[in-house]
Amino acid sequence: MLQFGHQKYLLNEYNHEEYILIVTAQLKQRIYMNGNLETSETYFILNKIQKKHMSMQLAKFEYFVLNDDFDQLVREEFYQGQEVLEGKTICDLCLTFPKEIALGLRQKQDIYKEIDGSLIEEVCQGLYNEDYKFYIKADLCEENLVVQVDFNFCSTLRIAMELNQNQSIKMLLGHLFEKNNYAYTEIMMLELPKFLHFPLISRIYDFLERDHDEKMAIMEDQEKNYEEGAETNEFCNFEDFLNDPLLPAFQT
Repeated sequence: MLQFGHQKYLLNEYNHEEYILIVTAQLKQRIYMNGNLETSETYFILNKIQKKHMSMQLAKFEYFVLNDDFDQLVREEFYQGQEVLEGKTICDLCLTFPKEIALGLRQKQDIYKEIDGSLIEEVCQGLYNEDYKFYIKADLCEENLVVQVDFNFCSTLRIAMELNQNQSIKMLLGHLFEKNNYAYTEIMMLELPKFLHFPLISRIYDFLERDHDEKMAIMEDQEKNYEEGAETNEFCNFEDFLNDPLLPAFQT
């Protein structure tokens, strides 16, 4: 559908810290000539890809060869897009293991939001200075989120649904609705229409009507995923979140 990449041009052959960085993304000619996308849609896609490219962890030698502690990798980079995974995260790879998803959701935002090893970190020479804050404020890069899209515009939620990993979906949606952060509005707008076409969605509760005992049973079931050796359910309760009385305004 599209092509993207980056290139550095040195300004001083004696100093590799002085360079111009060009990040680009473009639609393939076939897509552009067919006129499949509106101008606003094209802008959204290309802008999203550029931000993703600036924020993902680059496939560098020191990150993958010199780091032999996989558990540490999971703890520190669970939600960071990886160049070697085409923008996917370690979370995307763990969707078939609800226990890992449950443990990942316990991470604090201050830990998982950092985009270490990314292009923007190289440009700003760190993530704790005014330059980095400027790029974030200018919306030229993005911090890590629990649910993200890859370079194919397939989100963590979509992957989980296609894999029929209902328990993982319940926990991720519960976390998103609890946080009620506008940063996830984009994901909801992209994925909720798709979800409603899946055959697993067999019933939708009337708005503001639900069984309290069933709600408590669902919450208890989710808590069991934090326990050792927990088993997953085979029933999709996506509609429980969609029609929750406490649903945030932007979800309705």
